[in-house]
Amino acid sequence: MSIDAIVSAGIVMGLSASLVCMGWCIPVIMPYAAAAKKPGMLTGLVTTGLFSLGRLASYSVFVGLFFALKEVLPINPVFGVVATVLSGLILIFSGLSFNGVIKIESKLGRLVCRRTAATDSPLFLGVLTGLRPCAPLLAALAFVIALQSAVEAGVFLISFWVASSAIVVILGALGGALSMFLSKRIGMDRLRSII
Repeated sequence: MSIDAIVSAGIVMGLSASLVCMGWCIPVIMPYAAAAKKPGMLTGLVTTGLFSLGRLASYSVFVGLFFALKEVLPINPVFGVVATVLSGLILIFSGLSFNGVIKIESKLGRLVCRRTAATDSPLFLGVLTGLRPCAPLLAALAFVIALQSAVEAGVFLISFWVASSAIVVILGALGGALSMFLSKRIGMDRLRSII
């Protein structure tokens, strides 16, 4: 597969994922941008940029794991079927737990939430968000399995990340500007209590 085709596939998959990212990531990161000490467009841009870099770090871990598995396990048609069925089951389980059909109580989840609150880092929050893969990311990872080299996977990953992060970063900058505007109108303390 040519590099141009890999970049195009990454951009197309990333842009389609950006809609999911808006619904999944914006509610997670916007309070960080809005509750900053000095809210503004630049603050929102930096906050969502760091958050997106954290997601890229998580994506890189997944791709690294897949390429490590490719080296250890022989890739054959049976492996492709098993990977497809397993990723489908993960998506179904994730959807059921996300919608509350399956309830999972996790001490690890509570520990991570406390750690995230104590860290107050959008980069760390991005890493954690990226470690819970969404459906478009699983589809992108399935595409990565078909690539032949780590360089091709890296090119695809960067293309996918840029396209999927673009709307989140733009909305973060706009959210920061809106927070600055609202803090001047209603006061920063009131804005933080609303957030």
